Amino acid sequence: ATFNAEGAGTASHEIGTFNGGDFTVGGDVTVRSTGGDARVSVGGVGFQFRPGLAVGGDLRIVTGAGADEVTLTHLAVDDATVIETGAGADVVAIDDSDFGGRFTLRTEGGADAVRVERRMSAQLEGPTTFGDRVSVDLGRDDDALQLGVAGDPTRVVRLSGPARFDGGPGTD
Repeated sequence: ATFNAEGAGTASHEIGTFNGGDFTVGGDVTVRSTGGDARVSVGGVGFQFRPGLAVGGDLRIVTGAGADEVTLTHLAVDDATVIETGAGADVVAIDDSDFGGRFTLRTEGGADAVRVERRMSAQLEGPTTFGDRVSVDLGRDDDALQLGVAGDPTRVVRLSGPARFDGGPGTD
């Protein structure tokens, strides 16, 4: 399944479940929003429902140069996950999700924020698990990366494979 939005203005993509039922895509899912500001939410849309969305192939999200928000919640991806955001102050939030294949996140310039297991909600109670290699490159400006919540054993991040986090030349 491929979802595209190009051109000026704000684009919004919500892919997943609204009523708490399971939703499965047997192959790859690609979301490309390269115009203005992008809002991409994949999984249990609205941070409400588990298990949310299962992707049987790769997940790829590409945004352009706007101030983008990418939210992955209650999501299970069997193969590779690639998230690429363009220049601009981008926010990537990941909660209660399982990534079976390689996970790659690249941001361009802008003060970017990446938060994994940050949301505090009764609906979010499990860890986020990365089952293979993790690579995070936060670009060249002032960026922030938060993994888990100190002192809360339900808000943890599990890394099963090697991980590389690169903050680039900015203040991180």
